[in-house]
Amino acid sequence: MLLLCFLSLSAPRDEVSFDFGWRFTTGLSTHPAQSDEPPPASADPGLHPAEAQTGYDDSGWAEVQLPHDGLIAAAASSAACRDGCSGKSYIPRHVLWYRKAFTLPAEWAGSLLFLDFEGSFRKTTAHDCGYTPFRVRLDNATSLRRRLGSGDSAHTIAVFVDPDNGDEGARSHGSGWWYEGGGLYRSVALLRVPPLHIERDGLFAYSNLSWRASGGMEEEGEQEGEQPSGGVLHASAAVANAGSSAQTICVAFSLSPPGGGRLLAAASTAAVSVPPGGRATVSLALSVAEPEVWSAASPHLYTVHAAVMQSGCASSSSSASASSSSSSAAAASLSDGVVDAVSTTHGFRSLRYDADAGFFLNQRHFKVRGFCDHNSFAVVGMAVPPRVDLFRAQALRVVVMDENRLFANSSKYVANMGALVRRDRNHPSVVIWSFCNEAGCEGWRERGGPRFQEVAHRLDGSRPTLANMFTFDDLLSHTVDVQGFSHQSRQKLDACHARLPDKPIYMSECCSCETLRDNPHTACTQKSFNARCAESNTATNASDGAAYAVGDMACGTMVWTLFDYYGEPPVGGFEVSSSYGQYDLCGFPKAAASLAAASWYRTQWLLGVPDGPDKP
Repeated sequence: MLLLCFLSLSAPRDEVSFDFGWRFTTGLSTHPAQSDEPPPASADPGLHPAEAQTGYDDSGWAEVQLPHDGLIAAAASSAACRDGCSGKSYIPRHVLWYRKAFTLPAEWAGSLLFLDFEGSFRKTTAHDCGYTPFRVRLDNATSLRRRLGSGDSAHTIAVFVDPDNGDEGARSHGSGWWYEGGGLYRSVALLRVPPLHIERDGLFAYSNLSWRASGGMEEEGEQEGEQPSGGVLHASAAVANAGSSAQTICVAFSLSPPGGGRLLAAASTAAVSVPPGGRATVSLALSVAEPEVWSAASPHLYTVHAAVMQSGCASSSSSASASSSSSSAAAASLSDGVVDAVSTTHGFRSLRYDADAGFFLNQRHFKVRGFCDHNSFAVVGMAVPPRVDLFRAQALRVVVMDENRLFANSSKYVANMGALVRRDRNHPSVVIWSFCNEAGCEGWRERGGPRFQEVAHRLDGSRPTLANMFTFDDLLSHTVDVQGFSHQSRQKLDACHARLPDKPIYMSECCSCETLRDNPHTACTQKSFNARCAESNTATNASDGAAYAVGDMACGTMVWTLFDYYGEPPVGGFEVSSSYGQYDLCGFPKAAASLAAASWYRTQWLLGVPDGPDKP
């Protein structure tokens, strides 16, 4: 049986922003934070802290909304941070408390309730988290369940955040050599789902494209400059069963074009059984004729819909194209059987990494000219709002290298990598995963490579992997799909290519130049630029000598950095910010921004002519 009108269906799933109405304070009720004093050696609130009690008076706490960096509001203090703390930003890392009063509808009793945290830095209540999302189940909390069942709709949640940087950090130092922020620095949502539901980040779609050869014959693979003649969308959904008995379900998938309108294709899986307290993943493929491709110049986004049904399931999968006329009656008859429904975006595009010719996006050569970037901005610190978060770039006309933070042969670190992949795999802008950064990739840590590779390929498999390394021809180098390099010479790249002729190469970090906004520099040879700026002219350049360029074999260059960021100042003393950015902390361009544009685009940039067919 077919279901072609998912957009008209409803399911008992609600998602509400939880970003507003929070109260916030630093320190503990037993040890208030002092701006010019370092945090105490022990900041454990204990098992039953006063701040977590329902009747606690938080009227004196500050009113804040999320995302929120709980540390950045404090003034930099050389007295509290004699050693510079927080990546030499001189911002002390006091513990943080958040509280929020909220109400729940009485009819939500019996549903599963979650708080979905996009990220919190770092140790949050009893949950060790950071750059990756996590969720807290609410409905199994005894007090909330009792109050909701009795008709009492008023509730309070308290969140304790200890930004001591958790793994590989301590009270005396952070895990990073830059300012990493602290607090609920990403959004939070309140989610209501039925016991039988699609898991968080459980809907996934990737696609393969067919290209029309010059002679008119269709073939799988890549033909330079052609548009795809067709595509196959591979969709899957992980369905969880929080009930006490096994449930039989099927999942119906459909695809909407950019801008909405008539569905292009739809299909329903065969019936499967989901065990109590368990999960089942179902998948199928949808064929699409002549899809519009996602590119940096034209970021076309389709929408994939998935509906979990408990009635109307066929014994085998069924499908239909947009030309089918059987849709509306089937939708009406099946709407009562839909127990959960979610959607995600999808971009049809092809990726190819070549050891000799570099990177190809949609069959066209694409030299990556980009920047590394910390999520850091003036005033808000690490709590960068979504509208200016460069990672959310699928509609911002850029491609993204998505990098994990901590790397080793550790189950916790592997799980974090898996969470990152699940969260970001539906973004077509993400074209490669990165396991680690510089020294965090080397030595004994390399033994984590095989497990990271396995989880990335198992949960995605449509993108390659790399590591931002100093070395090559070792365990990690042979594990990743693409060899990444950080600040290495052109001679190192040539040696790697000679030793590993089938391994694509990516200059995943290079060219750090320290500049200030009022310095009218015209060349990297001036004394105010550090040695790594000269490196960009001599080590990674193509034969034309243009700054920030790489040879044909390299996929591209990621310059350090796009924006200045708190911490890692260029010289010792009471300075709180780096100066590597092309733009300062407030977003104003520096001379380096013009240098990069002039070097990358040269005459094309000066005349306003785009560089290549796939540049915006």
